[in-house]
Amino acid sequence: MNIAAYRDSRNMTQADFAAGLSVAQSTVARWEAGSMPSRDMLARIADYTGGAVMPNDWIEVAVEVGT
Repeated sequence: MNIAAYRDSRNMTQADFAAGLSVAQSTVARWEAGSMPSRDMLARIADYTGGAVMPNDWIEVAVEVGT
């Protein structure tokens, strides 16, 4: 599951998600646009989402996009 799908399933805004991770809303927007979070942040995202959003979700997106 990607961040946008996770947020939508929980009626969260980018700002809500960002606040939960102590990052800026613009950072979440960049991730949703395809930017790769740091390794440490990937672990924090997985923990914050209870495993619903995992590091492999970015790898799968990158392969689909061809980057």
